[in-house]
Amino acid sequence: MAGHSDPLFPGELESQLRQRGIAVRVLPLAQRTASRGRAQLKDPRTLLLSGRDSWGFVGRLAQLLRAEQAELVVANTLKAAVLGSLAARRARCPWVWHLHDRISADYLPAAAVPALRLLARTAHGVVANSHATARLVRLLTGRVAVAYPGLPEESFVVAHQAPPTPVFGMLGRISSTKGQREFLQAAFTVAAADPSAAFHIVGQALFNDHEYAKQLEDLTSQLDLAGRVRFAYWSARPEADLDRFSALVHASPCRSRSAKSSPRPWPEECLSSRPQPHGAAEILTEAADPVPAPSPGEVLRTPLGQLVAPGDPHGLASAMRWVIDNPGDAESAAQQASASARRRFGAASAAAVCGEVWSQALAAASPRRRRGDAG
Repeated sequence: MAGHSDPLFPGELESQLRQRGIAVRVLPLAQRTASRGRAQLKDPRTLLLSGRDSWGFVGRLAQLLRAEQAELVVANTLKAAVLGSLAARRARCPWVWHLHDRISADYLPAAAVPALRLLARTAHGVVANSHATARLVRLLTGRVAVAYPGLPEESFVVAHQAPPTPVFGMLGRISSTKGQREFLQAAFTVAAADPSAAFHIVGQALFNDHEYAKQLEDLTSQLDLAGRVRFAYWSARPEADLDRFSALVHASPCRSRSAKSSPRPWPEECLSSRPQPHGAAEILTEAADPVPAPSPGEVLRTPLGQLVAPGDPHGLASAMRWVIDNPGDAESAAQQASASARRRFGAASAAAVCGEVWSQALAAASPRRRRGDAG
């Protein structure tokens, strides 16, 4: 698997894999390159320094792949896809891209979009995390399967005991693309109407988002929410944090998170029967087509949750207030969402899709590898 870890948590994934008896080799990437975010792809100096680091890394990775007689390279991030594909080519090894990002100009620097879309064509298989993500590369390559981020069966519970006072929470990496700022702005409105409401932010800033995390803490003070907002930061047991919420909020401001083009459904939003004041559109319906995008200030309600326009704190606050004012209806939506998530977002189904793509990639690449070895 090609990838890199954040320097703040260098051993968590390694530890989890070793506990399961999986052999692990960690090949470090220079921190100045590992910590670069996608927005910095436009900086020529950054590209030069990263290119120098990356070329050396690709050589070391290719050497490791040959030494370990690797049969398949799996890339899970944009950076891993670029580096892993180059190393795989040098090691004459097939590679598969697990795509979690929008390959479009509303998410990435425009100059990087065509290069990454062409990169998708070189993969022996692509697994997208949603149908919206898949649509952005399916025109270039037909080898795109959809596997939602899977959750083990024990993640689902029959009922959730709501806390005695409203607690709205966000769960995920702290980043400007995730919407913690918009969440705090909505919290200010909700807190003014309901003095008992509390707000939790669970997640850690990674890569180049630490300044954004500091800005969130400053904004909390500016909005006089210091006693109402809890920053839980990184959590080894997010399900325990989730159990403290009355409702889970997904508040990304990106236009890409609208109902027309939701890149990443969050199955966690359907766990433990939590109402969803705002969720990625594909989890709010079981129909083939996503629900329509609401206008700013509007709230679209489905049997599985609520959707507001991206970057709309006022609409988000309205959705949160609805959860407080309509506990019975919110509970009904949460129960239906939990049942839907169990059907669609289980780890077993995701693993089956991934396994099939891996097998197809290995089968398709084997004749070419044999010809290459013979040459």
